[in-house]
Amino acid sequence: MLMPSPIPTPRNLSEAIRIQIEWSRLFEFDYPSIDRILCVDSSYSIDQKSMYTVLLGFNLEGERILKDELHSEVNFPYIPTLFCFREGPPQTRILEKYASEGDLIVVNGHGIAHPRRFGLATYVGVSLDSPTLGLAKKKIVGEYNGDYLVHMGEVVGRRVGGFLASVGHRFNLDDIEIIRLCTRLMRRTHNECRRGWK
Repeated sequence: MLMPSPIPTPRNLSEAIRIQIEWSRLFEFDYPSIDRILCVDSSYSIDQKSMYTVLLGFNLEGERILKDELHSEVNFPYIPTLFCFREGPPQTRILEKYASEGDLIVVNGHGIAHPRRFGLATYVGVSLDSPTLGLAKKKIVGEYNGDYLVHMGEVVGRRVGGFLASVGHRFNLDDIEIIRLCTRLMRRTHNECRRGWK
C-alpha cells in the first residue's frame, strides 16, 4: 500500500502558504551522482476534474527504462503559487514505487524559483527526500542576470534548453550537461503525458 505524502493537505489558502513556508526549511543543495533519471508530468481531462500522471525513467543515453501511469481526481484548485498541492500528491504517489530506480527526479514545474522557495519540484523532492530538479516555462519571481534567475539576492534558477531550471531538493544548477539532458527527457515525458487522454 502506498503511503500518503508526509506534507499535510491544506484546508484553506492561508494554511497552504504556512505549510510551504514551514516545509521549505527542509530544502538543501547537493551534488549527487546521476545514472538514471525519472521524469514526471501531469495533464488534465477537458472538464479539469481528472488528472493523468505519467512517469518515465531513462538512462543517461536517453533510453527509456520504465513507464508507469496514474489516473486521479483533481482535489485542489489551480492557483499558480500553490500548484504543488494540485499535482504534488499524485506525482509523489507514483514516484514512491520507484524510489530506488532513479538518481534524479525531474518535475514539470518550479523548484525554489518560487516566492516561498517551495514549488512543485520542492514539494516532490522534500516529500521523498530525493534529488529533484524543476523545469518550468516561465518565471514567477526574480529577474534574469544573463541566464541566471536572481530573487532577493539569491540565484534560484537558470535558463537551459528553453526551460527555467531550478533545484527542487538535494541537487544543483552546476551540472549543465545533465540539466540539458533533463530538458530533452522532459519534452518526451510531456508529449507522452498529453497522449494519455487520446
